[in-house]
Amino acid sequence: SEAEIGLGDIEWDRGHRSAALEIYSRVVEAQFGGNDAAGEATNLAFGKALERLGIAFMVENRGEEALHCFKRACSLAVGQDFLSRHNQLIALRNLGNCYNQWQRFDEAKAVFERAVLLGETLVAEKSRSVETQRAFALALLGAATSSLGLDAPSEALPLIQRGEACQQELSRLSPALAGDALYFKAERLRAERMVRGRSWLSGESHPE
Repeated sequence: SEAEIGLGDIEWDRGHRSAALEIYSRVVEAQFGGNDAAGEATNLAFGKALERLGIAFMVENRGEEALHCFKRACSLAVGQDFLSRHNQLIALRNLGNCYNQWQRFDEAKAVFERAVLLGETLVAEKSRSVETQRAFALALLGAATSSLGLDAPSEALPLIQRGEACQQELSRLSPALAGDALYFKAERLRAERMVRGRSWLSGESHPE
């Protein structure tokens, strides 16, 4: 299963999206038989395949299929060990991002609230990893995006600021992640423009 997922990743990186999607689908439906109650090791691989398949569906604008994959991935990562909860955070973040992409911001916000609460717990633990800290930072960013979609920039800004603080720490730990700063900056500027626009409309200031 892991080897097949790796093969799908290679095809994806080469730009062969249809081939990758076919491989991920085969891993999920044929090898695992759609059985969500498999053993722990199988579930980890199943969840990874569902994640890849869901992302492929998102890129192909197949929203409902992507949501189905991410919801199934969330249902798999139910253990209380650190790895299961880390995978739950990833699955929730993917599900929230999918809702955001299709502008279902209320549903996205509810999912990201769960993700942020879980991420806060995980990053406070000694066994946290760079990957977990990044997942938490990106969950904060996703939560901010859903708040902006709901026209609530005052809610989004604190989330972005927390995410930027996490991202800056991550950049020191792993310089390869420095590029994430661009995503936070883009959303912060959008939120600040929305706040300034509201102030101008209320007569408190003038737009720049």
